Amino acid sequence: MSGFFPPSARCPDPSCRPPVPSDRAGRLEVAGLSQGRKGKLYTTMLTLLTGALLFPLLSGCALSPRDPPPLELPMVVQDGVTLAAFDLSGAGRPEIEDLLDKLASLYDSRPVEARLDPVTHGVIPELRGRRLLREANVLAALSAPSGAALSPLFEEIVPDKTMAMFPEAPVYQANPARREVSFCINVAWGEENLPSLLDLLEEQRVEVTFFLQGSWIKKNPALARQLAASRHELANHTLTHPHLNQLSEAAIRQELQATEALLSSLGGRTVPYFAPPYGEFNPVVLKAASSLRLRTVLWTVDTVDWKRPGPEVIVRRVLDRLTGGAIILMHPTEQTGQAMGIMIPALRQHGYRIVPLSRLLSPYPLDPKEASP
Repeated sequence: MSGFFPPSARCPDPSCRPPVPSDRAGRLEVAGLSQGRKGKLYTTMLTLLTGALLFPLLSGCALSPRDPPPLELPMVVQDGVTLAAFDLSGAGRPEIEDLLDKLASLYDSRPVEARLDPVTHGVIPELRGRRLLREANVLAALSAPSGAALSPLFEEIVPDKTMAMFPEAPVYQANPARREVSFCINVAWGEENLPSLLDLLEEQRVEVTFFLQGSWIKKNPALARQLAASRHELANHTLTHPHLNQLSEAAIRQELQATEALLSSLGGRTVPYFAPPYGEFNPVVLKAASSLRLRTVLWTVDTVDWKRPGPEVIVRRVLDRLTGGAIILMHPTEQTGQAMGIMIPALRQHGYRIVPLSRLLSPYPLDPKEASP
């Protein structure tokens, strides 16, 4: 889609209805360029509403006597109007288009297809592309009231191959273009260390993904509810922590379904991921998880913190293997909390954001600040 509407679009009937963008064209997004990653809003309804007002002007469609008079746009932008924090007061179409050229060079991106890693045979998630909607942004700027702070309108571009096309493939890492990492903490023991760990995460404003064993939830209902009440994600680590490769598909499904029911009863942010105990899986395990719409999740970096090698060793293992989209496996030991206290500032100093797993694996377009070199 090259603009707000295709240049060749013409009203097909007297009602002068604007064309509705197809699913293939993607969704429109208000990207808060001037405010980092704050509050991205999808504006499909806004776009359609604006189109209903402006389409007769753009298409050259004749208006019927019953139609309201066409909307007359100012030739220049009203005072105090900004686009991506750039002042457009008094700007005409040429000046707006010059700004859009600059913004497009910074924020436009091509889609990246999901693919299978030739070494791990795990799936690496796709990234959607993004394209600035030039005509829509020009019209928005010219029609904005005085003092309006506008965020650019974008079109998302969905790649041909997506993660959904590889439902049984495990995940070892997110797309390496993301300058983000996730802490995935498997919880089958170590409840005595969780309160202090939660305090640290709250203090550092970090969200993680806890993979909970079902039998642990039963033994520690109050602590499990505390985890659910936190900002963190909860995912599946089986019911009894068995060696899944030794079980039938039906038995594996039972392990996973029982834990899903327990997770749902907690009422927290449950996400459709499953971490196999001991990292063991085979085609039967993958099939069973996929049949329940669970994605099997492994790791990019194993801290081996359960051996308690010392906080400095844990930190070094992570930093030595640091890469965009890394999934960092951890457990609730006393040394893990100590290591996190060192690791979190170090990761941020290296320019990495720490996000929950669902964010890390999401397909949404990159902002320039989060793209890995």
